[in-house]
Amino acid sequence: MSKTGWIPGLKNTNSLVLKLFILTALYSLCACTDLFAQEDITRLVDKTILLFNDGKFKEAELTALRALQNSDSLASADQAELHRILAFSYVAQEENEKAKRQFMLWLEFEPLANLDPIYISPKIISVFNEAKTELEQRKNEASTENVDEMKIRIAAFQRSLIFPGRGQLYRGEKVKGISLVSSEIVMLGALLYCHLKYDQTHDRYLNEKNPDKISDLYNESNLYYQGRIVSASLAAGIYLYSLIDAAYLSSANITNAETLSLKLSPDPERLLTISFRWSR
Repeated sequence: MSKTGWIPGLKNTNSLVLKLFILTALYSLCACTDLFAQEDITRLVDKTILLFNDGKFKEAELTALRALQNSDSLASADQAELHRILAFSYVAQEENEKAKRQFMLWLEFEPLANLDPIYISPKIISVFNEAKTELEQRKNEASTENVDEMKIRIAAFQRSLIFPGRGQLYRGEKVKGISLVSSEIVMLGALLYCHLKYDQTHDRYLNEKNPDKISDLYNESNLYYQGRIVSASLAAGIYLYSLIDAAYLSSANITNAETLSLKLSPDPERLLTISFRWSR
């Protein structure tokens, strides 16, 4: 008597095949969607050119703008052509400012572009030349600003080399500059204070004969020693930050200045006392 048995693993195999089929179908669908989208964009570009050649400038404008909404899918040559057609269409519609904008965008793609006066009307050439001149002026101004900004950064860095915060004050960042100058003065004052106190307590520790006081003098001396290390480290950190900030992080012409005053004074019961006062 024969018995039909279930083949182990058949169900899992069928499930895997089904999953692969679904993934393949989805991938094909996505590929087809991208292809159709690309063909749709290409048709919009071709339609824009046909409308423009037929003298339908408003329709050509709207179609070109639709195509440019998907500029990521457009080749650079197609984008340049659309901006050129838009510029021509705007001139035809007496919208010269919009035309200038489109001419400048066209020149961004094709910097050497030019118009032949034999085939192009003087009105279009006039707007094009205005756009070309304005674009060159913007580039020159941007280049000059970059050079000026670099000079300011170098000068600020040189001043911060002398003392932290001077570079920021030079750049017009008064709050940051005063804060850095004051902080550095505080840290240097703390360093000097701790150094002098360390020398005093260390000498007393070395000359002390009373065993009961030796331990206390050692702890006090060590406290000022640690304070000297901390204040020196903080002073160095402020100095380095000021250099980096002046050269790379700061921006010029900052207003809304505030003032900061700090006071450092010795306290017999503490290492040092620092008081802050902000004012506008």
